[in-house]
Amino acid sequence: MEAIPDFIGKLDACPETENEFTAVYALIFEGPFAPNPDEIDEARFFPIHQIHIETRKKAGRYTPSFMKVFRFWASAEQTIGSEG
Repeated sequence: MEAIPDFIGKLDACPETENEFTAVYALIFEGPFAPNPDEIDEARFFPIHQIHIETRKKAGRYTPSFMKVFRFWASAEQTIGSEG
């Protein structure tokens, strides 16, 4: 991958991130993807609007850290989108 991800922001350490500071980046990449099979059993891709719907309907299905980072990213994306 030759592209450089855009820095979205940083989350302070908190219980949802297991008390770790978390930097959030975004990148659009068409692939190919090669997840490490020792760490990832399955990779699937969904349209972002579907992820918004799923996290609202079934929030308990996702880890607290994912929910925290996803909400942070979504909030930043709305702010960035309103500036353009």
